[in-house]
Amino acid sequence: MVINLASKAFIDAPEKFYARARQEHPVAPARIGPFKFMALWRFEDCQKVLKHPGISRNRGTALGKPPTDLPFALPLPKRLKPLVKSMITEDDPNHRRLRNLVRAQFTPQAIGQLRGALEHHADRLLAETGEAEPFEVQSALSLPLSTHAIATMLGVDDGVMPELKRALNTVSTGFSLWRIGTLLFRDLPKSAAFLEGVITAKRQQPGADLLSGLLMPAQGEAPLSDEEALAMTFLLMIAGFETTTHLVSNGAHALLQHPGALAELRENPTLWPEAIDEILRLYGPIHSTKPNFAAEPITVRGITLPRGTPIMPMLGCANRDPDAFEDPEAFRIHRPHRHHLAFGYGPHYCLGAHLAKLEAEVALRALFERYPRLGLSTAHPPPERATLPGWARYKALWLQPA
Repeated sequence: MVINLASKAFIDAPEKFYARARQEHPVAPARIGPFKFMALWRFEDCQKVLKHPGISRNRGTALGKPPTDLPFALPLPKRLKPLVKSMITEDDPNHRRLRNLVRAQFTPQAIGQLRGALEHHADRLLAETGEAEPFEVQSALSLPLSTHAIATMLGVDDGVMPELKRALNTVSTGFSLWRIGTLLFRDLPKSAAFLEGVITAKRQQPGADLLSGLLMPAQGEAPLSDEEALAMTFLLMIAGFETTTHLVSNGAHALLQHPGALAELRENPTLWPEAIDEILRLYGPIHSTKPNFAAEPITVRGITLPRGTPIMPMLGCANRDPDAFEDPEAFRIHRPHRHHLAFGYGPHYCLGAHLAKLEAEVALRALFERYPRLGLSTAHPPPERATLPGWARYKALWLQPA
């Protein structure tokens, strides 16, 4: 069984494939178009590989060769190479150095300080929606709220917000096999030029924002090179935008399908953090990791994966594994253990997890408190999954306030 993650059947309803994959083909070949790899479908196996010391995030390094720019053999314009040389494609020790720089800025305490500003912005955005007219939740709430959070992290002012929005639009709509030429030779170079300007301005006049903190590390820490700064800024933009935007729309749709849980949240708002974790487990937007590569032969369930083998743990499937979660298909906000893999696992666990959870909680709580009779819009077609392998997200989600 070779599952094509780019097939319409899989993208429309990956959950239909998961139980069979876990039971019959837990370690099996898969592909995304022409790109072939070994997919892991069980929770235990995903954890094992994500923390395995013989795993590399770089294809060249895994094969004992110079590091490569992309996980697969795709030519990349020289101008764009810094964009893909981020810490998520690095191995230790450089990965640890870059990660420690970000960790110092992404502490739970630092992220928690953003709550007030995010709540104020979410209320302002929802005030602009009609009390009776349908609205699209991504364009009305989750996209602009994520943009606001990224602007705060980068420390950009209103004057460059149009350019930031254009760069974020490239991130949101450009990553597909069908637009790869336009993406590589027009859109991404413009985004790179914009970010280079932001970095230059921050080096000259640092502020109290996260980007300034990265560019001016603590004494004794090696500063980021220009290429590393560009890669890190681009990574922060992608991670802070894509995941949160679609976590909010997925979460809104999920809660509308589970009115009992929504009633509990209205009765006891302190349960929102637990609800966000359960949304991440069952309806999270990211269903697979970036490609990992065997830097040595690795055996999983009796199958030996040779050195250089591309491996992709399927997080969305693992999060529904009955060996890891009791009654895994049920949406339960009172689960005693929140050990899902929505943000990965091991050395590459997402450092932005606290921010993503905070943004989702703020947005969804504000949405359902403002509109207690919220429902799906009957004036628009049912929500349709976007064609992006490894993700579970909607092209649009139209809601009706009452």
